[in-house]
Amino acid sequence: MPLSTLPIEIWERIIGSLNTYNRRAFCACCLVCRSWVPISRHYIYNEVYLQSPTGATKFLKCLCLDAADIGLYVNKLNLHEFRGRDPHERHWLSQALPTLSRCLLNVTHLTIDWIVPDTFNPPSWEALLNGFLNVTSFSLLFARFTRPMEALELIASFPKMTSLDIGRLRFIEDPRHVVTNPMIVPPPQLSTLNVQQMYVPFLLDWLTEHDIKIRSATFTSLYDMSMESIGRFAHMLGPSLEHISLCEPEIDDTHPEAFAAECFKLAANTHLRSVDINRMSAIDGLPWLSDLLSQIKSENLECVRFAITAHTVDVLQKVHWSQVDHILSQLPSIRVVKFRFFMDSSLWQSAAAFMKTQVPRLVDRGARIEFEL
Repeated sequence: MPLSTLPIEIWERIIGSLNTYNRRAFCACCLVCRSWVPISRHYIYNEVYLQSPTGATKFLKCLCLDAADIGLYVNKLNLHEFRGRDPHERHWLSQALPTLSRCLLNVTHLTIDWIVPDTFNPPSWEALLNGFLNVTSFSLLFARFTRPMEALELIASFPKMTSLDIGRLRFIEDPRHVVTNPMIVPPPQLSTLNVQQMYVPFLLDWLTEHDIKIRSATFTSLYDMSMESIGRFAHMLGPSLEHISLCEPEIDDTHPEAFAAECFKLAANTHLRSVDINRMSAIDGLPWLSDLLSQIKSENLECVRFAITAHTVDVLQKVHWSQVDHILSQLPSIRVVKFRFFMDSSLWQSAAAFMKTQVPRLVDRGARIEFEL
Protein backbone atom coordinates (compact mmCIF):
# COMPACT_ATOMS: atom_id res chain seq x y z
CA MET A 1 0.00 0.00 0.00
CA PRO A 2 1.48 3.40 -0.95
CA LEU A 3 2.45 5.66 1.95
CA SER A 4 -0.03 8.34 0.87
CA THR A 5 -2.97 5.96 1.30
CA LEU A 6 -2.12 4.71 4.80
CA PRO A 7 -4.78 5.66 7.34
CA ILE A 8 -3.69 8.45 9.71
CA GLU A 9 -4.20 6.09 12.65
CA ILE A 10 -1.40 3.87 11.31
CA TRP A 11 0.92 6.87 10.94
CA GLU A 12 0.16 7.89 14.51
CA ARG A 13 1.09 4.43 15.81
CA ILE A 14 4.32 4.43 13.81
CA ILE A 15 5.35 7.87 15.05
CA GLY A 16 4.24 7.04 18.58
CA SER A 17 6.57 4.03 18.64
CA LEU A 18 9.60 6.35 18.60
CA ASN A 19 11.47 7.14 21.81
CA THR A 20 9.47 9.95 23.41
CA TYR A 21 12.71 11.67 24.51
CA ASN A 22 14.15 11.76 20.98
CA ARG A 23 13.00 15.23 19.95
CA ARG A 24 15.16 15.20 16.84
CA ALA A 25 13.27 12.21 15.48
CA PHE A 26 9.93 13.93 15.92
CA CYS A 27 11.24 17.13 14.37
CA ALA A 28 12.34 15.07 11.37
CA CYS A 29 8.84 13.58 11.16
CA CYS A 30 7.42 17.09 10.86
CA LEU A 31 9.36 17.49 7.60
CA VAL A 32 7.95 14.35 5.95
CA CYS A 33 4.49 15.66 5.13
CA ARG A 34 1.79 17.91 6.54
CA SER A 35 -0.26 15.00 7.84
CA TRP A 36 2.58 14.02 10.16
CA VAL A 37 2.94 17.46 11.70
CA PRO A 38 0.14 17.41 14.33
CA ILE A 39 1.06 14.03 15.86
CA SER A 40 4.78 14.85 15.75
CA ARG A 41 4.21 18.18 17.48
CA HIS A 42 2.15 16.40 20.12
CA TYR A 43 5.27 14.50 21.18
CA ILE A 44 7.61 17.47 20.75
CA TYR A 45 5.62 19.86 22.91
CA ASN A 46 3.66 17.49 25.16
CA GLU A 47 5.97 18.27 28.10
CA VAL A 48 7.86 21.57 28.32
CA TYR A 49 10.60 22.46 30.81
CA LEU A 50 11.42 26.14 31.33
CA GLN A 51 14.22 26.77 33.79
CA SER A 52 16.34 29.59 32.39
CA PRO A 53 15.87 32.99 30.72
CA THR A 54 17.42 31.69 27.49
CA GLY A 55 15.11 28.70 27.18
CA ALA A 56 12.06 30.75 28.12
CA THR A 57 12.88 33.44 25.53
CA LYS A 58 13.19 30.88 22.73
CA PHE A 59 9.94 29.17 23.66
CA LEU A 60 8.01 32.42 24.00
CA LYS A 61 9.26 33.49 20.58
CA CYS A 62 7.93 30.26 19.10
CA LEU A 63 4.57 30.82 20.77
CA CYS A 64 4.27 34.32 19.37
CA LEU A 65 5.48 33.61 15.82
CA ASP A 66 4.06 30.16 15.07
CA ALA A 67 0.68 30.35 13.34
CA ALA A 68 -0.11 26.72 14.23
CA ASP A 69 -0.68 27.47 17.92
CA ILE A 70 1.95 25.08 19.25
CA GLY A 71 0.90 26.10 22.76
CA LEU A 72 -2.20 23.93 22.36
CA TYR A 73 0.02 20.83 22.27
CA VAL A 74 1.53 21.48 25.71
CA ASN A 75 0.02 19.16 28.30
CA LYS A 76 2.72 19.24 31.02
CA LEU A 77 4.47 22.47 31.99
CA ASN A 78 7.43 22.57 34.39
CA LEU A 79 8.60 26.00 35.59
CA HIS A 80 11.80 26.39 37.58
CA GLU A 81 12.87 29.96 38.24
CA PHE A 82 16.61 30.17 37.63
CA ARG A 83 18.65 31.99 40.27
CA GLY A 84 21.75 33.21 38.48
CA ARG A 85 24.26 35.86 39.40
CA ASP A 86 22.55 38.49 37.30
CA PRO A 87 19.55 39.89 39.27
CA HIS A 88 17.62 40.32 36.02
CA GLU A 89 17.73 36.55 35.44
CA ARG A 90 15.59 36.03 38.52
CA HIS A 91 12.59 37.80 37.02
CA TRP A 92 12.21 35.92 33.75
CA LEU A 93 9.29 33.86 35.08
CA SER A 94 7.41 36.98 36.10
CA GLN A 95 7.87 38.35 32.61
CA ALA A 96 6.87 35.09 30.92
CA LEU A 97 3.74 34.21 32.91
CA PRO A 98 1.26 36.49 31.07
CA THR A 99 2.17 34.96 27.70
CA LEU A 100 2.31 31.41 29.05
CA SER A 101 -1.10 31.62 30.68
CA ARG A 102 -2.61 33.13 27.54
CA CYS A 103 -1.16 30.63 25.06
CA LEU A 104 -0.97 27.35 26.97
CA LEU A 105 -4.66 26.62 27.33
CA ASN A 106 -4.50 22.82 27.51
CA VAL A 107 -1.99 22.37 30.35
CA THR A 108 -3.24 19.70 32.76
CA HIS A 109 -0.03 19.05 34.74
CA LEU A 110 1.70 22.11 36.16
CA THR A 111 4.88 22.07 38.26
CA ILE A 112 6.27 25.26 39.78
CA ASP A 113 9.62 24.84 41.45
CA TRP A 114 11.86 27.25 43.33
CA ILE A 115 9.98 30.53 43.04
CA VAL A 116 9.56 33.67 45.11
CA PRO A 117 6.15 35.16 44.27
CA ASP A 118 7.17 38.41 45.99
CA THR A 119 9.27 39.16 42.90
CA PHE A 120 6.27 38.88 40.57
CA ASN A 121 4.66 42.04 39.30
CA PRO A 122 0.84 42.30 39.72
CA PRO A 123 -0.02 41.31 36.10
CA SER A 124 2.15 38.19 36.41
CA TRP A 125 0.55 37.09 39.67
CA GLU A 126 -2.90 37.66 38.18
CA ALA A 127 -1.90 35.66 35.09
CA LEU A 128 -0.88 32.74 37.30
CA LEU A 129 -4.11 32.90 39.30
CA ASN A 130 -6.45 33.32 36.32
CA GLY A 131 -4.71 31.16 33.71
CA PHE A 132 -4.15 27.40 33.44
CA LEU A 133 -7.79 26.66 34.24
CA ASN A 134 -7.55 23.08 32.93
CA VAL A 135 -4.86 22.01 35.40
CA THR A 136 -5.76 18.75 37.16
CA SER A 137 -2.36 18.03 38.76
CA PHE A 138 -0.38 20.80 40.48
CA SER A 139 3.04 20.60 42.18
CA LEU A 140 4.36 23.55 44.17
CA LEU A 141 7.85 23.07 45.62
CA PHE A 142 10.57 25.26 47.08
CA ALA A 143 8.59 28.49 47.22
CA ARG A 144 8.67 31.45 49.59
CA PHE A 145 5.50 33.44 50.23
CA THR A 146 4.89 36.51 52.34
CA ARG A 147 1.60 35.17 53.70
CA PRO A 148 0.27 31.59 53.91
CA MET A 149 -2.99 32.82 52.38
CA GLU A 150 -1.11 33.52 49.15
CA ALA A 151 -0.34 29.81 48.87
CA LEU A 152 -3.99 28.92 49.50
CA GLU A 153 -5.10 31.49 46.95
CA LEU A 154 -2.81 29.89 44.36
CA ILE A 155 -4.09 26.39 45.11
CA ALA A 156 -7.69 27.58 44.87
CA SER A 157 -7.07 29.08 41.42
CA PHE A 158 -7.17 25.64 39.74
CA PRO A 159 -10.85 24.63 39.85
CA LYS A 160 -10.35 21.28 38.08
CA MET A 161 -7.41 20.13 40.18
CA THR A 162 -7.61 16.57 41.53
CA SER A 163 -3.98 16.08 42.66
CA LEU A 164 -1.86 18.43 44.79
CA ASP A 165 1.84 17.94 45.57
CA ILE A 166 3.14 20.65 47.87
CA GLY A 167 6.25 20.99 49.99
CA ARG A 168 9.15 22.98 51.31
CA LEU A 169 7.19 26.22 51.38
CA ARG A 170 8.42 29.07 53.53
CA PHE A 171 6.51 32.08 54.80
CA ILE A 172 7.57 35.46 56.11
CA GLU A 173 4.45 35.69 58.27
CA ASP A 174 3.87 33.04 60.95
CA PRO A 175 1.76 30.20 59.46
CA ARG A 176 0.48 29.31 62.92
CA HIS A 177 -1.79 32.35 62.93
CA VAL A 178 -3.73 32.13 59.69
CA VAL A 179 -7.23 33.57 59.35
CA THR A 180 -8.68 32.00 56.22
CA ASN A 181 -10.91 33.86 53.80
CA PRO A 182 -14.21 31.98 53.33
CA MET A 183 -14.34 33.27 49.76
CA ILE A 184 -11.19 31.29 48.88
CA VAL A 185 -12.44 27.76 48.29
CA PRO A 186 -10.30 24.65 47.60
CA PRO A 187 -10.78 22.78 44.31
CA PRO A 188 -13.89 20.66 44.94
CA GLN A 189 -12.56 17.60 43.07
CA LEU A 190 -9.26 17.43 44.98
CA SER A 191 -8.69 13.78 45.93
CA THR A 192 -4.91 13.26 46.14
CA LEU A 193 -2.70 15.19 48.56
CA ASN A 194 1.07 14.90 48.96
CA VAL A 195 2.71 17.19 51.54
CA GLN A 196 6.36 17.24 52.54
CA GLN A 197 8.66 19.26 54.75
CA MET A 198 6.39 22.11 55.72
CA TYR A 199 4.04 23.33 58.45
CA VAL A 200 0.64 21.98 57.40
CA PRO A 201 -2.10 22.73 59.98
CA PHE A 202 -3.35 25.85 58.18
CA LEU A 203 -3.63 23.88 54.89
CA LEU A 204 -5.41 20.89 56.45
CA ASP A 205 -7.75 23.11 58.47
CA TRP A 206 -8.65 24.95 55.26
CA LEU A 207 -9.47 21.69 53.46
CA THR A 208 -11.49 20.46 56.44
CA GLU A 209 -13.50 23.68 56.65
CA HIS A 210 -14.70 23.13 53.10
CA ASP A 211 -15.31 19.37 53.51
CA ILE A 212 -12.82 18.29 50.85
CA LYS A 213 -12.83 14.48 50.71
CA ILE A 214 -9.26 13.35 50.10
CA ARG A 215 -8.89 9.72 48.97
CA SER A 216 -5.07 9.48 49.07
CA ALA A 217 -2.92 11.43 51.54
CA THR A 218 0.88 11.34 51.87
CA PHE A 219 2.81 13.20 54.58
CA THR A 220 6.60 13.13 54.47
CA SER A 221 9.24 14.69 56.77
CA LEU A 222 6.87 17.05 58.49
CA TYR A 223 7.42 19.26 61.49
CA ASP A 224 6.51 17.63 64.80
CA MET A 225 3.86 20.23 65.51
CA SER A 226 1.98 19.15 62.37
CA MET A 227 1.37 15.57 63.47
CA GLU A 228 -1.64 16.31 65.65
CA SER A 229 -3.22 18.25 62.80
CA ILE A 230 -2.62 15.35 60.42
CA GLY A 231 -4.26 12.93 62.83
CA ARG A 232 -7.28 15.18 63.17
CA PHE A 233 -7.47 15.60 59.40
CA ALA A 234 -7.34 11.84 58.78
CA HIS A 235 -10.11 11.30 61.34
CA MET A 236 -12.31 13.95 59.71
CA LEU A 237 -11.91 12.33 56.29
CA GLY A 238 -13.60 9.20 57.60
CA PRO A 239 -14.57 6.59 54.96
CA SER A 240 -13.39 8.74 52.04
CA LEU A 241 -9.71 8.08 52.85
CA GLU A 242 -8.43 5.00 50.98
CA HIS A 243 -4.66 5.44 51.23
CA ILE A 244 -2.45 7.11 53.82
CA SER A 245 1.33 7.38 54.02
CA LEU A 246 3.00 8.57 57.22
CA CYS A 247 6.43 9.01 58.73
CA GLU A 248 7.26 7.98 62.26
CA PRO A 249 7.00 11.12 64.42
CA GLU A 250 10.19 12.42 65.98
CA ILE A 251 9.11 13.93 69.26
CA ASP A 252 11.51 14.77 72.07
CA ASP A 253 10.47 13.77 75.58
CA THR A 254 7.32 12.09 74.33
CA HIS A 255 6.49 8.40 74.35
CA PRO A 256 5.76 7.33 70.75
CA GLU A 257 2.91 5.04 71.76
CA ALA A 258 1.12 7.79 73.69
CA PHE A 259 1.65 10.22 70.86
CA ALA A 260 0.14 7.88 68.30
CA ALA A 261 -2.83 7.09 70.50
CA GLU A 262 -3.52 10.77 70.99
CA CYS A 263 -3.08 11.97 67.41
CA PHE A 264 -4.19 9.18 65.11
CA LYS A 265 -7.64 7.64 65.18
CA LEU A 266 -7.74 5.51 62.05
CA ALA A 267 -10.82 3.62 63.20
CA ALA A 268 -12.98 6.17 61.38
CA ASN A 269 -11.28 5.41 58.04
CA THR A 270 -13.34 2.33 57.36
CA HIS A 271 -12.51 2.15 53.65
CA LEU A 272 -8.72 2.21 53.94
CA ARG A 273 -7.11 0.08 51.21
CA SER A 274 -3.40 0.69 51.87
CA VAL A 275 -1.13 2.13 54.57
CA ASP A 276 2.51 3.17 54.16
CA ILE A 277 4.82 3.74 57.12
CA ASN A 278 7.99 5.50 55.98
CA ARG A 279 11.34 6.04 57.67
CA MET A 280 10.46 4.02 60.73
CA SER A 281 13.30 3.32 63.16
CA ALA A 282 13.47 -0.41 63.82
CA ILE A 283 13.31 -0.27 67.63
CA ASP A 284 11.82 3.06 68.67
CA GLY A 285 9.11 2.95 66.05
CA LEU A 286 7.52 -0.35 66.98
CA PRO A 287 5.31 0.83 69.89
CA TRP A 288 4.04 3.68 67.74
CA LEU A 289 3.47 1.33 64.81
CA SER A 290 1.66 -1.31 66.83
CA ASP A 291 -0.66 1.27 68.34
CA LEU A 292 -1.37 2.78 64.94
CA LEU A 293 -2.16 -0.53 63.22
CA SER A 294 -4.34 -1.77 66.07
CA GLN A 295 -6.75 1.12 65.43
CA ILE A 296 -7.52 0.08 61.86
CA LYS A 297 -11.07 -1.23 61.46
CA SER A 298 -11.22 -1.24 57.66
CA GLU A 299 -12.29 -4.51 56.08
CA ASN A 300 -10.85 -3.32 52.75
CA LEU A 301 -7.20 -2.99 53.77
CA GLU A 302 -5.16 -4.97 51.24
CA CYS A 303 -1.61 -3.65 51.49
CA VAL A 304 0.69 -2.41 54.25
CA ARG A 305 4.18 -1.15 53.46
CA PHE A 306 7.03 -0.49 55.88
CA ALA A 307 10.19 1.47 55.14
CA ILE A 308 12.54 0.63 58.01
CA THR A 309 15.78 2.28 59.06
CA ALA A 310 18.20 -0.26 60.57
CA HIS A 311 21.97 -0.29 60.31
CA THR A 312 22.31 -4.05 60.91
CA VAL A 313 20.19 -7.19 60.87
CA ASP A 314 20.90 -7.55 64.59
CA VAL A 315 18.84 -4.45 65.20
CA LEU A 316 15.88 -6.03 63.41
CA GLN A 317 16.22 -9.12 65.58
CA LYS A 318 15.67 -7.07 68.73
CA VAL A 319 12.21 -6.02 67.61
CA HIS A 320 9.12 -8.02 68.66
CA TRP A 321 7.69 -8.47 65.16
CA SER A 322 5.18 -10.93 66.53
CA GLN A 323 3.04 -7.93 67.57
CA VAL A 324 2.86 -6.66 64.00
CA ASP A 325 2.25 -10.17 62.68
CA HIS A 326 -0.61 -10.69 65.13
CA ILE A 327 -2.27 -7.33 64.39
CA LEU A 328 -2.06 -7.63 60.61
CA SER A 329 -3.20 -11.26 60.57
CA GLN A 330 -6.47 -10.12 62.20
CA LEU A 331 -7.32 -7.92 59.22
CA PRO A 332 -9.59 -9.97 56.95
CA SER A 333 -8.60 -8.52 53.57
CA ILE A 334 -4.81 -8.14 53.94
CA ARG A 335 -3.06 -9.53 50.84
CA VAL A 336 0.37 -7.91 50.62
CA VAL A 337 2.91 -6.77 53.19
CA LYS A 338 5.93 -4.95 51.79
CA PHE A 339 9.24 -4.17 53.47
CA ARG A 340 11.93 -1.76 52.42
CA PHE A 341 15.18 -1.49 54.38
CA PHE A 342 17.43 1.55 54.67
CA MET A 343 20.70 -0.26 55.29
CA ASP A 344 23.80 -1.38 53.45
CA SER A 345 22.82 -3.23 50.27
CA SER A 346 24.98 -6.21 51.26
CA LEU A 347 22.59 -6.88 54.15
CA TRP A 348 19.31 -6.79 52.22
CA GLN A 349 19.12 -10.51 51.52
CA SER A 350 19.83 -11.40 55.14
CA ALA A 351 17.23 -8.90 56.32
CA ALA A 352 14.64 -10.25 53.89
CA ALA A 353 15.27 -13.85 54.94
CA PHE A 354 14.95 -12.89 58.60
CA MET A 355 11.69 -10.95 58.12
CA LYS A 356 10.03 -13.89 56.37
CA THR A 357 10.45 -15.90 59.55
CA GLN A 358 8.87 -13.17 61.70
CA VAL A 359 5.38 -13.08 60.16
CA PRO A 360 4.23 -16.74 60.20
CA ARG A 361 0.54 -15.90 60.72
CA LEU A 362 0.51 -13.72 57.60
CA VAL A 363 2.28 -16.42 55.61
CA ASP A 364 -0.20 -19.06 56.78
CA ARG A 365 -3.07 -16.82 55.67
CA GLY A 366 -1.59 -16.64 52.18
CA ALA A 367 -0.48 -12.99 52.31
CA ARG A 368 2.41 -12.13 50.00
CA ILE A 369 5.55 -10.89 51.73
CA GLU A 370 7.45 -8.63 49.32
CA PHE A 371 10.72 -6.74 49.60
CA GLU A 372 11.65 -3.53 47.81
CA LEU A 373 15.18 -2.45 47.05
